[in-house]
Amino acid sequence: MRELREDGKCRARPYLGIRVTGWSGELVSTLFFGIWPAIESLDLCTAAAQVLGENSCQEPWN
Repeated sequence: MRELREDGKCRARPYLGIRVTGWSGELVSTLFFGIWPAIESLDLCTAAAQVLGENSCQEPWN
């Protein structure tokens, strides 16, 4: 990961992932956030995506 961050020309980019669960683990909200320098300029690029869904890892109800 460190090499990917240092080499700004790679297509792979690191993202920070934040996961919040609610309703006893039945509902999961995940936010992915990334920031990296733009190629050939001094600008910064950002991206964010949010995923909201049910937690399929929970055991079924009895």
